[in-house]
Amino acid sequence: MKTIRRLSLAVACVAALQLQITASGATSPSFAHPDKAVLTSVTGLLSGTSLIDDTVNGDNLFINAYYAPSDRWLLSYIPAGGTITLNWTVTGSNGQPLANTAVTLQDNLAYSSAQGTTWSQSALNVNNGSSPGGTISGTTNANGNVSFTITNTNSLSGTPPSDLASTSGAESNEGKYPWTCMILQVGNDVWTSSPASGVNEATDRVDFIVVPAAKPLGTTAAKVTTGNKSFVYGASGVSVSAAVKSATSGTVLFTAGGHTLCSAPVSAGSASCAVPTTALNVGSYQLTAAYSGNATYAAASASSTLNVTIDPTTLSVTPSVLSLSQSVLGTFSVAVTLSSKTGVTPSGTATLSLDGTQLATDVTTYKFSSLDASAIGVGKHTLTVSYSGNTNFKPVTVSKTITVTTATTPLPVTLPSTSTNYDVAHGNLLWSESFTNPAYTGINTSIWSAEIGQYVGNAPGLPAWGYGTGEIETNTNQALNISEDGLGNLALTAVNTNGNWTSARISTAGKVNFQYGQIEANIKMPAGSYNWPAFWMLGKNFFPNSSWPNCGEIDIMEGLANESVDQSTLHANYPGGGDWNGGGGVTMRAPLSNLTSAFHTFGMIWTPTSISFTLDGYVYGSDVYNASNGTVTQTVGSSVSTFSIGGQVWPFNQPFFMILDNAIPAGTSAANGARGTMDVNWIKYYSYDGLGAVTN
Repeated sequence: MKTIRRLSLAVACVAALQLQITASGATSPSFAHPDKAVLTSVTGLLSGTSLIDDTVNGDNLFINAYYAPSDRWLLSYIPAGGTITLNWTVTGSNGQPLANTAVTLQDNLAYSSAQGTTWSQSALNVNNGSSPGGTISGTTNANGNVSFTITNTNSLSGTPPSDLASTSGAESNEGKYPWTCMILQVGNDVWTSSPASGVNEATDRVDFIVVPAAKPLGTTAAKVTTGNKSFVYGASGVSVSAAVKSATSGTVLFTAGGHTLCSAPVSAGSASCAVPTTALNVGSYQLTAAYSGNATYAAASASSTLNVTIDPTTLSVTPSVLSLSQSVLGTFSVAVTLSSKTGVTPSGTATLSLDGTQLATDVTTYKFSSLDASAIGVGKHTLTVSYSGNTNFKPVTVSKTITVTTATTPLPVTLPSTSTNYDVAHGNLLWSESFTNPAYTGINTSIWSAEIGQYVGNAPGLPAWGYGTGEIETNTNQALNISEDGLGNLALTAVNTNGNWTSARISTAGKVNFQYGQIEANIKMPAGSYNWPAFWMLGKNFFPNSSWPNCGEIDIMEGLANESVDQSTLHANYPGGGDWNGGGGVTMRAPLSNLTSAFHTFGMIWTPTSISFTLDGYVYGSDVYNASNGTVTQTVGSSVSTFSIGGQVWPFNQPFFMILDNAIPAGTSAANGARGTMDVNWIKYYSYDGLGAVTN
């Protein structure tokens, strides 16, 4: 409730002060390059207090909506009846001092508490609820500086609030005591607008909260001591402390370099508080501990030295492999990590170079598919990542050597025959999965992981990944959507409940991977125009660093067009990025028009340079990679097509993991309660021509 109330006050203050002015100053300020009015100091504040910077909260409450991005929201306390002086510095859009320039101090009364604030300067006591409220005029000096001295005329009794240092205390106290907000307008500049892009001046806004003057302090001298302090920029758990001899009450305010660090109450003669360790840049500062005093002891202070030291920076460069052939440079990638000892993310960027030639800046992952692989010669090459550092973080450079070998020509592999039934004439069985458990038995979690959620895959131990397919189902691991049916099948069931679809997607990612050989599954497709079933694979290096389609995708079976089409597709990237064949991949269709009437065996035979797709044991089409030409030749029956892939990019020479899913495409319309089940009877993996390996 407090946040809502604070927002209404802030917006109201903007409304009361906003000027409908379109003229701009002589410096031609703009939203991107505004004139600036910075409040450099205020004298006469309540004893023991200082300006409180609440800009972080102000950004969310009103600055981002109505003000220039560089504006600050400051708050502080003034004693009732006290005199204060506001000191401002005014600069133009190019940062130059605006000398001899007319300025206007604007004050808002209309939305203060019922009593409101009053001043001896009558021009400030305008409280008619209209813009701009009270104003007094001034002129900057030759250095662009201007000061306003004003005297408060409120009469308040009682004691000041106990919390005079925190942002939350100041926001809360604006509702309990008279308060006002002030800004400085430069010439006829626009400092507030909706939208904020209409402003051409940045100005600090300061809220003054009028509170009863503090009771007279005692006269007994208090001895304050504080020791020297040193910490690493950004370190956690850093505190400052001071001893106040004999005192048992009051507060100690710690400041350094013009910044308020923290404040703490005196207890048993000492005060201690935690320091925001990114508030000060690296350097040496005078640390001041100011004791507020109490009824017995007078205010006192002590100083010491505070050193903020530079944060050590950690930089790593991790190639996907240290040695590789020229023929697979397109699949090579580099991961870069920039961090610091304290855990604070260093500001600035890291630059990646190869043999002294810059490849990228501000890089976290770089893929060599964007390079001309032929330009990278055989031999050793040096990858270098450099971080230039800054005031608070040390510069660092690290290097890693990679070795590029001569492009190899894979041994000739005999393509599978189209007249052989490979369900019968297969190689050695390397791995299999069957589903003979009782009904409602869940998946074998040593092999499979169920992905949970909608639009994004979430599986234990794996990074979340967005599907990017437009499918609308919410995948679950519930028995309704994924379980054995008691009849020897694993059932992946999509269910419509009042327009909300649930279904299942499972994968062997992080558990079982396959490379080369013969893979096939006996599957009965779901009936219904709303199903989008698939049996497919992704490259193991999809996790954690390789994005699609660079990792490679093999769609062994994909049911489309009301389950009248079984489509098999290879997806991979061009050297410059983007999926093959304009996003469609290299695809073919199985000779089958009804996928739902019976179980069929969908599979592939995979070699280092070819992938052949099978239906019920027979090859119906093959894709063959030609590294020297940068092409894929597809043969389906008597039809032969050649696809240019733009270079030596063939990610199908690495382990892949398996995926089963029963998706629901966007735009699906079906009756409440509609469902469709994809039944998987078994999955088998054989060797082919001596090839085939199962890995974790």
